[in-house]
Amino acid sequence: MSINLERYSSQFRYLFLIFIYFIVSLMVLNTFMDRVGFRGDSPRYGFSRMMSYTAEQPFCFRVLTPLIINGAYGLFPDSFIENIEKDLTEDSSLLRYIRDIEDFDAELSAKYHLTYFYLFFSLMLIVFFLRKLTLTMFDAGSLTIDLAPAVAMLFLPLILLHGGYIYDFPEIMFFLMGLVFLLKKNWVGYYLILPLAVLNKATGIFIILYFIIVNFEKKKTGGFWLHLVVQLLITIPIIAAVRIILSDNPDPIMPFRLWTNVKFWLDPGSYVKFYEIYAPLLNVPTGANFIFLAFTIYLVLYRWKEKRRLIRRLFLWPFLVMIPVFLYFGNRDEIRSLTPIFPGLYLLGFAAITGLYRRLHKKGPEPERP
Repeated sequence: MSINLERYSSQFRYLFLIFIYFIVSLMVLNTFMDRVGFRGDSPRYGFSRMMSYTAEQPFCFRVLTPLIINGAYGLFPDSFIENIEKDLTEDSSLLRYIRDIEDFDAELSAKYHLTYFYLFFSLMLIVFFLRKLTLTMFDAGSLTIDLAPAVAMLFLPLILLHGGYIYDFPEIMFFLMGLVFLLKKNWVGYYLILPLAVLNKATGIFIILYFIIVNFEKKKTGGFWLHLVVQLLITIPIIAAVRIILSDNPDPIMPFRLWTNVKFWLDPGSYVKFYEIYAPLLNVPTGANFIFLAFTIYLVLYRWKEKRRLIRRLFLWPFLVMIPVFLYFGNRDEIRSLTPIFPGLYLLGFAAITGLYRRLHKKGPEPERP
């Protein structure tokens, strides 16, 4: 008796794909938790402060994750939390990530666990929407389409040099979802995630820049301007309301870092720094390291004019908008602050690497030496 495995090839492909994405997401999440956890009990932006909306500005304005976690926790009856209290406070393997959180009771631990699974869910959506974005923008082979997002995810921990907060992965998720929904003309999906992106972090308003880029050729039509006005009417009041409600929270220690950043980028030593992120004693280049910059610049500029205009705009326009914002509000080479640039950079990198390997393959092997 023989089994025709060809009948199940499609099912195997997608199950294998889910398994790969699952493993990669776990690797990224473990790196995040091992390096920064949930920021301990910092009086400025620690986990308990974020959950109670008492963190320092502007961290307290990132309210979506606390709203989701507190809402999810409220669904569990008190009796259930009491029954698993020992698991939450003593036995859970997740406790190995916890650092310096005072008054760590069953309630806070339950919220800690819920946040952990929420970030894993965000990472899974990131990699799947990366695949959806790749499939939408490129006509490439199935293997390339499937594996490119997983490879890109391996670089995600590089954004954790100075930062790494409970809203960072959801921020990337919302930007990718917004862009894919725009490309697919899925207005319901787009308008559902737009307010969520802004509640997650005010920079979510820059998703509107994707709308302008994708629909730039229609800028002279009434529909374009109507959509733009509606999006601004949704996002600006949300940002204003959150700031008004939490205006009594402590002011930031250093609200603007322009001169600190200028001095950093003018210092030659900034371009030769390395740091531990993937494993102890085996360092990788920081975001300002000349190796990282050279690699990134090559991916961006490789056959620049041959790349689709839309892809170039999806990188260049957010880049021009975000660099001044980054210099003014960012923290040296904290590249996680450049999230709106990531989708365009991924698309340029995909086009560059696939084009490069295609041309190398066409050249064929070098002739043997006599």
